[in-house]
Amino acid sequence: MELFEGATLAEVLEAVQGRAPESLSSSDFTAAIRGETPQSPADAEVTATTWIEAVVRAIVDVATALEHAHSRGVLHRDVKPSNIALERDGRARLFDFGLALTSDAPDEKAASSRGRMTRSGATVGTPHYMAPEQARGDVDAIDARSDVYSLGATLYEALTLQVPFPASDRVSAQRAIAEGRPDSIRARNRAVSRELETVCLKALENEPRRRYPDAAGLARDLCNVLAHRPIEARPPSAATRALLWTRRNAALASALALGAGVAIGVPLVLYWISKEHARELEDALALAQEARAASARSEELALEQSRVATLEARDAGAVADFLVELFGAADPAVARGEDLRARLLLDEGAARLEHELADQPEVRRRLRMRMGSSYAGLGQHTKAKELFELALAESEAQFGANSVEVAEACYRLGWTLRALGSTDARRSMERALTIRRALPAQATDDELLVLVGMAAVATAEKRHDEALAFYAEALELLPRAQGDARELRQSVLSNRAHTFYAAKRLEEAASDAREAVALQRAVFGDAYPGTLASLNTLALSLKNLGRLAEAEPEFEELLRVGERVHGSDSAAMAIFHANHAGLLDELGRRPEARAAFESAWATFERTTKPTFPQRLTCGMNLALLAQRSGDWRRAEELYGALAAPLFELEGATSTRHAVALNNLGLCREARGALELAAADLGRALEFTRAQSDSGVASRKARISANLLRVLVRAGKSTDAATELAFLREYTSAQPQRTGTLAGLRFAEGLEALARGDEVRAAELFAAVPEATKLEEDARWCSPAARARLAALRGDRAGLGAARAELEQRLGLTHLETCDALAAEARLAEQAGEAEVAAQLRTELERRRR
Repeated sequence: MELFEGATLAEVLEAVQGRAPESLSSSDFTAAIRGETPQSPADAEVTATTWIEAVVRAIVDVATALEHAHSRGVLHRDVKPSNIALERDGRARLFDFGLALTSDAPDEKAASSRGRMTRSGATVGTPHYMAPEQARGDVDAIDARSDVYSLGATLYEALTLQVPFPASDRVSAQRAIAEGRPDSIRARNRAVSRELETVCLKALENEPRRRYPDAAGLARDLCNVLAHRPIEARPPSAATRALLWTRRNAALASALALGAGVAIGVPLVLYWISKEHARELEDALALAQEARAASARSEELALEQSRVATLEARDAGAVADFLVELFGAADPAVARGEDLRARLLLDEGAARLEHELADQPEVRRRLRMRMGSSYAGLGQHTKAKELFELALAESEAQFGANSVEVAEACYRLGWTLRALGSTDARRSMERALTIRRALPAQATDDELLVLVGMAAVATAEKRHDEALAFYAEALELLPRAQGDARELRQSVLSNRAHTFYAAKRLEEAASDAREAVALQRAVFGDAYPGTLASLNTLALSLKNLGRLAEAEPEFEELLRVGERVHGSDSAAMAIFHANHAGLLDELGRRPEARAAFESAWATFERTTKPTFPQRLTCGMNLALLAQRSGDWRRAEELYGALAAPLFELEGATSTRHAVALNNLGLCREARGALELAAADLGRALEFTRAQSDSGVASRKARISANLLRVLVRAGKSTDAATELAFLREYTSAQPQRTGTLAGLRFAEGLEALARGDEVRAAELFAAVPEATKLEEDARWCSPAARARLAALRGDRAGLGAARAELEQRLGLTHLETCDALAAEARLAEQAGEAEVAAQLRTELERRRR
């Protein structure tokens, strides 16, 4: 075979493993092909515009090659990604015909070949790509359609980055191929069109007669997809899918046939929803009906179930009940950590509701309520809000403005708005409470839960006393409640624990959270979102009480169970990891703490909007940790990203906005960007001067001291005069503010140096208090002053000791540390130690780079 430059399709897929398939582009395809060969300016580009188009064009090439081989009586029998070569322009070649079977060979030769395979008892081919007839070892059934199946499996993997039937061994793979229909492609890659999915799944049909009769048919339909023309293939009917499903799940089908309500529900859900995602819905159904999954019943009942699956929907109530239960299985509160591919199920359902079930508004309303709750449980509050708002409008239209249904929608919407930090949360929750109280036959249980919702909204607004009053009212209703008293009490205590925590009443928060966890474990078990929320509050309360040894196992349990319930890439888990990172920091495990914060921040960036409160808190903590670690560039990057969202969320009273601007200025000062630093600090000071809280005076003095130092460094003595006068007046009236005093004396020393008054500078540097008398963020002023003083006195030993302390507090690259290193180099040169001076200057240049 000729030499070609490129890579196999298997190598291309390996290069992008771990990526989300819908995020891939044609440039990823090109880069992956070129990964094995040198690049040159003359390289041809892949002409496709998307990853999917590039993949489909390659498969068309292979299908054309197969058709050529089949027309000459050659079956490949081992079509797979590693046997497809991709040239640098994306064109594909099929090679390695080592297992090929020549179907038009003389009879005795063909018989000999088939006989060898039969006698050995072995199947020929690669397990994950074998057609079912190959997997069964049915040599007589192998024909061109078997290669079509293998090429369909290859296309499936290229579109989803997963083989159709994952299995850990050959036997399991063969069994899965022989029995199953693969998962929906669009469930794994939403960028794939329905037409392309239909084409691929037709190639992967279990029965050869339902596949494309030849590779030319597959190539023709793939070209139709590329050209946006109608395809020849049609998706299997609902009856066909139901029959296939009952064959795979005979026991469950029989068990479902025992109950009329459930038996009717199965065909209806297949009729209404399972056009594209049958397997996902079947998985959810199997888990939702776990209690009904009895032992296998007779084949007659299973066949009856498949007959029922062809009936039209006749009972809207049965449709609603079944679908509400089905989508409820995607809620983490129901699933208890089982992998239901909830997001895929919900996304598909929500999209379809936009144009389906218009003639059954109550079914659609209830589905939107159920799916909204599931989205909220998954932490996707924006999608939940959209669904609850639609459900609210439908409830008002169907039942009137003061109905139970409207109250329920307002209650759910209120919780979601609270999670989003919206000021509309109170209005929505108040409306729910007003309706509940006005209804003649009001339910005590529902009123109690709305009171808890009102308390949660009040807590978000920092109206803690009001919130506690709502909790008290809810507990008074508890003896009259109809439901499980433990379930209702845990709801009150879990939320009240959060309010106590927010009000800094930590002992009461820990007590309520501990009782809530015990009740929730008894009623719901560990794998329940509410249990995790209470456990989180308990762990945080213990941490902030200084009981770190007690807090650590609670956090470990929280992370262990939380990942199973919420998944690793969720806002909920990001919150838990960020809280645990705070504990690690307090335990002195700073590298672990930073890694946990970085992981949480990355998840927040993927899953939440910039103003999500816990995202901002995580970002501020991570930035502060980076700052303390001397990683000024990372801290600068974070503070720069946080300042605007903090102002957007918290407004003109935001102290964190001022802190972010101040620290952004300090980061820029650290790397010598003094103009930018002065601008940031000036904005922080201007913003703080407009505030009036109790801590504004000291905050303003700290920022002013930082601004003064930066202005002096930048040589702007005129601008510095205003801050100098203010700080002298402030420290005169507040001598106990030693951190501000240290900042003032150090800046004054720098100003005296700038004027050439070394005597006065030495006096001012000597007047800076020792580090032990300063607040944490001002302690660097002491070694910085000693370094300056030692440099003035020619004390190399003292300068070296002060520089070492600065490196520990500010890091190696901070401007002040570098200044100390430069001073050491000057002193070495003055002492005639040219080699030492050269070494120090080399180190200085390295740090500045």
